[in-house]
Amino acid sequence: MKTKAPVMQLSLSGIMRTIPRRLFVKSRLRSYASILKTLTFLVGGYGFVLFCSQQESWIKWPLGLAFSWWFLGTALTGAFDLAHDAAHRSLFPGIRENNIWGHFLSSLVGWPFHLWRLSHNIHHTHTNNAKKDIAWEPYTEARLQRLPPWIRWQYTIIRSRIVVLWVGGFLHLLEQFFMFRKGKRFRPEDRSSIWLSTLITGIIFGAFMGFSLHLGPYVFCMGFVVPLVRYYWWLSVFTLLHHTHPERPFLRDDAWNAGVAQLLGTINVRYGWYVDWLTHNIAWHIPHHVTVAIPHYHLKEATRALRKAYPGLLHEERYSLSYLLHVLKNCQQVESMENLSWKPFSRQPKLARQTVPRTY
Repeated sequence: MKTKAPVMQLSLSGIMRTIPRRLFVKSRLRSYASILKTLTFLVGGYGFVLFCSQQESWIKWPLGLAFSWWFLGTALTGAFDLAHDAAHRSLFPGIRENNIWGHFLSSLVGWPFHLWRLSHNIHHTHTNNAKKDIAWEPYTEARLQRLPPWIRWQYTIIRSRIVVLWVGGFLHLLEQFFMFRKGKRFRPEDRSSIWLSTLITGIIFGAFMGFSLHLGPYVFCMGFVVPLVRYYWWLSVFTLLHHTHPERPFLRDDAWNAGVAQLLGTINVRYGWYVDWLTHNIAWHIPHHVTVAIPHYHLKEATRALRKAYPGLLHEERYSLSYLLHVLKNCQQVESMENLSWKPFSRQPKLARQTVPRTY
């Protein structure tokens, strides 16, 4: 089937026009329903961890660990995904309402709201631009060799080892704050709002951590530490897999095109119904990059509109451990800034792709 425009002539405004206007309409009722759902999950999950803490050790450790990692940590990710919508002003119509809920929800994972909002907008403005995108940006072998040994080791191990992949999301937070403190990447007029967010986050996140500690070491571990690590795991996996694939290299700055980058450089990855349910459809990522104005509850329908308008162009995958390992093994560094093809650190030929069934 033919698409409506040649691939390299895709314009972002033209792509946006293929999405029905009603999908841009924000519903305060649906947004508050999503917030209520997530807060109910978090309170209920925290209560379950507290219940487990009162049981015999042979029950509470495996049960609490599995629950905290799979459910509570994913629900905490859902809270941040709502803050993510607030940062894009797609959760509520008004800026103040978005800011209030954005500060509260992002503070649960220790991320200052305006620091996230302003840095994340850089990623959206320059998606898959090898020179300007700040999310899992590609490194050349020559650039890696110029880095201090400990930074080079840090990059290579996070980019290739699944057990420490979650650290990538945490280091991204530290990098943004470091750039802010150094007076880089952010405008001078944004400094006061970022400091305000940092103060609010310190109060809320500190209270959350203190309350967990007060309830004992088990509740602190299973109700605070494990879910937080799970959140950073999801943040790292989402950001990596939604923009990284051996067949979808980053673009050179001089060849970058917004329409091509957002539609073709973004990947929908299906993680399963429970992840969609708890994380508010963040995995339906292509329409979100076409326009951040679409609320989370319209992303599935917006995806169907894009499939109809551009048949065969949307890149969609199903998540599995083998698929994640495939990306980690093949997308470690690039040949050069002129040839942005992905390759492993080992300099060996690219690994053959493992079979990953599609359902589209």
